[in-house]
Amino acid sequence: MFSIDHDHDEVGPSSFPLVMIPAGSPWAFIAVNSGVSREGAWWVAPVVSLSRPGGPHWVHLAGTDEKLVQTSDLSGRPAVVDGRAYFISFRNAPLSQLVSIDLRQAGGRFAPVLPQGDGLLQTMTVARDGIYLAYDRAGSYHIVRYDPATGRADPVQVPFDGSQVGATADPRRNGEICVFEGWAKPPQAYQVDRSLRAAPVTIGKPLTYDTSAYMSEQIMARSTDGTLVPMSLVHRRDLRRDGTAPALVTGYGAYGGVLDAYFMPWTFPFLDRGGLLATVHARGGGEFGEPWHLAGWKQNKPNTWRDFIAGVEALEAGGWTGPGRVTGWGASAGGIMISRAITERPELFAGAVMEAPMVDMVRFEQSEGGLSNTTEFGSLADPMERRALLEMSGYQHVVDGVRYPAVLVIIGMNDHRVPPASGAKMVARMQAAQATGGPPIRLWSSDDMGHGPGLNETLTDQMDTDILAFALQAATRPVSEGIGAAAR
Repeated sequence: MFSIDHDHDEVGPSSFPLVMIPAGSPWAFIAVNSGVSREGAWWVAPVVSLSRPGGPHWVHLAGTDEKLVQTSDLSGRPAVVDGRAYFISFRNAPLSQLVSIDLRQAGGRFAPVLPQGDGLLQTMTVARDGIYLAYDRAGSYHIVRYDPATGRADPVQVPFDGSQVGATADPRRNGEICVFEGWAKPPQAYQVDRSLRAAPVTIGKPLTYDTSAYMSEQIMARSTDGTLVPMSLVHRRDLRRDGTAPALVTGYGAYGGVLDAYFMPWTFPFLDRGGLLATVHARGGGEFGEPWHLAGWKQNKPNTWRDFIAGVEALEAGGWTGPGRVTGWGASAGGIMISRAITERPELFAGAVMEAPMVDMVRFEQSEGGLSNTTEFGSLADPMERRALLEMSGYQHVVDGVRYPAVLVIIGMNDHRVPPASGAKMVARMQAAQATGGPPIRLWSSDDMGHGPGLNETLTDQMDTDILAFALQAATRPVSEGIGAAAR
């Protein structure tokens, strides 16, 4: 199927194939995407043919022009009901829509099933009573049950304003089980029945966090070009908006990913010390569909860090925090956001934390995982994209003699996605450039870590503790020599 003996225009050196058999489906699928793009080309074959001598005969189902979503999680799996396959598609639908095709007819065409709504269609599961669809509105989810037999779509009473972080259903049974969580609410599983009500169920050991002292809310920041950018805030209910709160402000803004509500109890000690946790839903992400993604893509990448800067300015203007109290925090592609924010507006930040950061985008394409990322950031082979890569590269924007904020760069020496050397090089460059008497620029590294700590709980706890301590100290006094000493 995919070898030197078979030539496919839609398969190249940076392509990733994925084979899947949806629950209860008599059809198997192969999806192939180019690099980090979510949209792939698709092939289909009967499941019974997989064990035949000579293998199955895969039939081309869709090219990339159909804009069918292909990912390794639930959002990239089609649903199959009565011979029809249902997909999430961005074709003619910036927020995505549900489309279907009859697999029993040769040469069938895709047809819209449900029109685009006011949320981003993220996942779907198949139950006996219908297809359960989860829509995301800038981090707030709602669920709809679609009945293929009648074409009716009915809303499910979701438990609270939060994000769906998991869902499962059985085509032989009614309803689904979904898991919801919020910025200040721990994950909780719910059973959705035929009446479309969600009742809590216990799966495994129940979580017993007391979150009554904390709350979350959303505000809007106006970016440099006038675009309104949402921000999610988490803090204690008794936080005073007098401009004194230490703020840990994070963001990502890449790949069309959505920063959904995420329960982080490890941040509670920071909040209990008067801290504010803020998430900027910057362009480059997918909070408002494909247009939001493309507005922070390649040549438009400056919108990502300028949205972040606008978010910090909005927090200060609203009294949530104040000058010299803000630490920016980003990981991986979020390193572009943080490194360019502190090189463009260094005076706005007391500190900056960058985990496994993309900071040298001019050389990233030549790294181990760089080629697959050219669809998102650009390639040196294209003159316009080359200029865009230079503009988004924090390393190339460090200037000698500037007073930069305190910086903590975290790298794993076994990182195969982002070269750890680029993070170390950023530290060396900033140390050399830092103004006399400026805050320290530090490197935190571990030989036991890759692109993040993974399942190593000891490393995770150590890293998270240092991030919180760094943010508190950056907002109050020079960072002590102890930060990062254990893993350096």
